[in-house]
Amino acid sequence: MHSLHVPLLAGILSTAGLALQTSVPVQTSPGANRSQRESAEILSDTQGIDFGPYLRRVLTDIQENWYAHIPADAKTKRGELAIELMILRTGRIGMIRMVGSSLDSTLDWPAWAGVYFSGPFQPLPPTGFKGEFLALRLHFYYNQAPGNLAATHNSTDVSTSGGKADLTAATEPNSDQRNFDRVQHAILIQNVADLWMPDYPKKAREAGIEGIVWLDAEVKENGRVGKVDVVSGDPALAEASTRAIRGWRFHPAEKNGKKVEDHVQIEVEFRLNSERVGAYIIWPQQHQTLNLPR
Repeated sequence: MHSLHVPLLAGILSTAGLALQTSVPVQTSPGANRSQRESAEILSDTQGIDFGPYLRRVLTDIQENWYAHIPADAKTKRGELAIELMILRTGRIGMIRMVGSSLDSTLDWPAWAGVYFSGPFQPLPPTGFKGEFLALRLHFYYNQAPGNLAATHNSTDVSTSGGKADLTAATEPNSDQRNFDRVQHAILIQNVADLWMPDYPKKAREAGIEGIVWLDAEVKENGRVGKVDVVSGDPALAEASTRAIRGWRFHPAEKNGKKVEDHVQIEVEFRLNSERVGAYIIWPQQHQTLNLPR
């Protein structure tokens, strides 16, 4: 498995012991156990380019946004999760997907938001790199004791020369990853949502008000929308958004085969030059996949 080495940037929030350990796998000997799990893996071809300095900036931004979204009642919880993302040449995020859930939306969402709200990043290093994107897998740990971060698999020699990574060891399911599959987040029923798209408030349009509204919506066990909180956005646009989103319906979330409440985050975009308002689920992803060329 080929990988780049990025010095560890372990972050601690207050005394809760929260850390995004932002190290790409370090060099090891054949069959040797690693002292800690990989926490930021490069999944795409680096073409021999040193992405260390670039990744340090990216991961610092993600860490800051992650911490900013962790609710107070989640700061003492324990869990871990993994997210994959694709950074395009321009620095824009091309795709995000969760590949290992903590089974707790109060832990999953802050990590996902940490990635989503950190973009766009700086453009990919231009010198010598001919690729169209950089694909990463990030591991987020909440209050994990040092002993719990021991390596879960071995690897052959790795180097800092880049090249195409052998992903077999990194993607082979372990018992923890199989447990992740037991959670299914709420899924939007799109044809119902299409009937309940937000209207552009006449007064807001006449006043030249446009922008994005972010909402946090509770999804009940029956798939109906419960409480809707406004995360940010103009009050007039937020009111129109909230009124419409309450009409949306979902296939309810399930945990271990049982229907449970869930939360979804919604982005509503009001643009004066657009014929209609756009409303999208930004969390959890709706059947997105991260496709890497072979």
